[in-house]
Formats: sequence, C-alpha cells, structure tokens
Amino acid sequence: APAPLSRAQQRFWLAEMSAPGSADNMIVLAYALTGPLRHDLLQAALNDVVVAHPALRTIYPWLDEAPRQQVLAPAGAAPVLEHVTPPGAEGMREVAEAVTADWWTRPFSLEDEVPLRVRLCRLAEDRHLLCLHVHHIAFDGWSESVLVDELARAYAARSEGRTHEAAPALSYGEFSTWEATRLADWAGRDLPFWKEELAAVPAPFLPAPARADTGSPARLERVLKVDAQTVRRLEQAAARRGGPALAALLAGATRALARTFDAGELAVGSVTAGRFDPALEPVVGYFVNPFAVVLSPTHDGSAEELLDRATARVLSHLQHVHTPFDEVVRVLAPPRDRHPFFQAWVVLQGLPPHGSLGGHVAVEPVRVRAPSTDIELVLEAIPAPDGSWDLVVQWRADGITTARAEELLAELHTALGETADCA
Repeated sequence: APAPLSRAQQRFWLAEMSAPGSADNMIVLAYALTGPLRHDLLQAALNDVVVAHPALRTIYPWLDEAPRQQVLAPAGAAPVLEHVTPPGAEGMREVAEAVTADWWTRPFSLEDEVPLRVRLCRLAEDRHLLCLHVHHIAFDGWSESVLVDELARAYAARSEGRTHEAAPALSYGEFSTWEATRLADWAGRDLPFWKEELAAVPAPFLPAPARADTGSPARLERVLKVDAQTVRRLEQAAARRGGPALAALLAGATRALARTFDAGELAVGSVTAGRFDPALEPVVGYFVNPFAVVLSPTHDGSAEELLDRATARVLSHLQHVHTPFDEVVRVLAPPRDRHPFFQAWVVLQGLPPHGSLGGHVAVEPVRVRAPSTDIELVLEAIPAPDGSWDLVVQWRADGITTARAEELLAELHTALGETADCA
C-alpha cells in the first residue's frame, strides 16, 4: 500500500513542486571504472540494486489528499543503462561534468518517474565512466555507500553465474510510517531543548545575496587540502574531549568564519546522518536531519576553549536531533527572509565509496560539481583514502565575493592548524 512521505521527503517534495529541477535537490554521482567491464553484467547488477532498494523504484503521486510513496514492481522500474559518447573534454572530472551536464536542467517528474537515471560512457577498452542521477527525496550521502556496495556484490554474483541475494532490509516506506508514530514523543523531548538553545540566535553574518529573478544563482567553489597528519590531530583533539571529528571541524571553521566576516557570535548549520537505529544503516533513502550550532569564536578565547565549547555543543545537540528540522522551525517560528537560524553550513562527509566490481573492475569516485545553488555558503570536508580531507568551500555567486572566499580559505588553513594543536 502507498506509504506517507517522511518529514524530510515532504520538504523535498514541496521544494520540487515550487522550484522544479533545483540543483540543491539532486545528486549527480560518477565513478571511473577500470578493468574488463561487461555491460550485460552491469545492467543485471543495476537491476538487482533497484530490486533490493525500493526507494529507487518509488514514485510520489497525489493520493488521498496528499503526496504518497508508491513503490513500483521491479519489472516496471528496471533502470535504463543509457550509453553515451565520450566528449572531447580532458580529465575525468571534466568528462563526467560534460556527460552529465544536461541532467541539471532535467527535473524529475516525481509523480510518475522513478528518482534514478544511469549512464555509461566508454572511454577505452578497459576504461568506463558510470554516472548516476538521483533525486534527494530518495537518497543521501550515506545511501551512496549502500548503493555502491550492493552494486559490487550484485556484479560479483552475476559474474560467477549466481543470482544476487540481497540481505533483508527495511523499506523506506516502513521507516516513514514508523516515524509518523514517533514524532510526538521526539518533539516532547527535543523541542524544549531547542527553544532554549535557539532563543537568541545571532544575526546573519554573511552579506545578503541578491535575489535571483529566475532560476538559481551560479555555484562557485574553492578547495583547501587538509593533510592527513592535520586531520589525525583534529580527530585526536576532539576525541580527547569525548567528541567526534565534526566538533574539531566546527571549531576551526567558525573561528575562520568569525575572522573573515568580523563576527563575534555566529550560528552555523550541520547535519546528522539520521540513522538512529542499526536497522536503518543498510537502507537507501533520505534520513539526514540538520541542526544549528551557535558559537562565539572571538568570545571563547583560545582555540582550546573554543574546541571545548564546540565539543560540548555537538554532544548535547546530537541528543536532540530526532525531531525533524522543519518541525523545529515551525514551532520556533524564526524570521524567514533567509534560511532559518543559519546561512552557512559546516559538514563532515563520510569517505566516498571505493572498491571493485567482481574483483576485476576498480571503482573510483569522481566528484561532479553542481552548476548552481541557492545555499549561501557550505564548508564541506570530504575524506580521501589517504586520510586527508578535501575541504570544499562553495557559495552562490551573488553572495560573497571570490576575494572574500579566498580570504576564508587562508583563515581556514590557520584556524584548523590552531585547532589541531589542541590534540
């Protein structure tokens, strides 16, 4: 039977209805495949993945006065592996962005189209590029590793002449149905905390961007490489205080933001994976829940004191993030002329999936940059296999200037080093 949308899905459904095709609501993934790839086995493995994960074959029609999740039968929702000609671009990222460029201007018709598109580009006899286009209503960063792992196991089974047997897992519809029964309990525990924590959120520290007449503004980015030794020391500094690495990233990032934008106290946003139960870990779907963190980098004194405060804040906040962020916004009713509570995000991602298909085809992720965004500023740390971070600073072109972004990168380098010295 059709299931209700989760609260996170409701946000994306409304966003898609009001601004179809927004880049912030979509994900484009690309993987360099090196080795003797068999196209027929890849197609069969993709079919297996879609069978195993109902979110990838779900549509969202309007039924009984509301949008609902309707899971299609596997036979009617098998992904079409579209073969495309390689462009003349040089470099794997440039090829990936050229091959997927039109996806950013092709909205998903959520009411009658599954939220997954797949392309394969043959670059050489033993070199291919696999590209996926997914809508956020059915997918988050954690889901990427689940999908790639499932694809690898399915390809291995098919290459050995076996049928892929997926491990039993909850469907996302079962989760959203369960979530609806828990919202009142979560709100009773979480909302008093957030009412106190966000009672006096500081004013926005970023300059207000111009309002685009049509479409989303262009997205710009710079990348700061944080070496593996510094990352280890950041992790150790947070662990000494009983906190996750995110606390150290937040401490360094807010210190840099305060210096760059001359802000005494500031609020930033981060996210939790939202998979509060181990049963949710192998499920493809959108579980991410944002939360706000208020820090005073210039008032908290030394890097040690700021890290102490950031760690305490993160640990306390993570105890109160079951309630969906939109419910926190609804109850607290902050001003809505800009993003409620915060305009800048600080996010620590998981390691992008690497591996192989059947032990013969190496899989390496290729990051595809979105061309536009409505988000004012994001500081996103993406781990690399060698233990380093790519700290991607991305912003909308009608907001901060490139010169100010370059200044922020320099301050980030300094502030993260100061935070690492707290280990």
